[in-house]
Amino acid sequence: MKFPLALVTTLAAMLAVVSGAQAHQEKIGDLVIDHPWARASLGNVPNGAAYMEVINNGAADDRLIGATSSNAERVELHTHEMEGEVMRMRKVEGGIAIPAGETVTFEPGGLHVMMLGLKDKLVAGEATYVTLQFEKAGEVDIMVMISKSTPKKEASESHHMGH
Repeated sequence: MKFPLALVTTLAAMLAVVSGAQAHQEKIGDLVIDHPWARASLGNVPNGAAYMEVINNGAADDRLIGATSSNAERVELHTHEMEGEVMRMRKVEGGIAIPAGETVTFEPGGLHVMMLGLKDKLVAGEATYVTLQFEKAGEVDIMVMISKSTPKKEASESHHMGH
């Protein structure tokens, strides 16, 4: 059975969009920013957090030293720390090390990029944009996909399984 070229092209483009929504990445120098995502805003909460993996495929260490977003009044690098029996969110001073040949995971309950004073709510199925600033690699704009819950990463995990 033959299919018209226009139909095949349209279906291929749709498949690329769908698969890209599940696993996407940006590259700058030797760094790969894999699958940046954020949870949808809850109620009138004015803040949000972005999560991702930063993979350093190079031979030199780098450091994430800051971030900005046109959708937030300010953006900070945060982590969670245990203070007695209470988990507290803390701003990371001096940046986050991205060691050569390693992957640094930004995830709920750990490191994250905190967007404070959101101008627009984070809506599931949409995206927001963040610029990450690295000490050596420079700046890279990333598209942060917004999800109702923690997204599944089968495409990313299958990529890492072979290594």
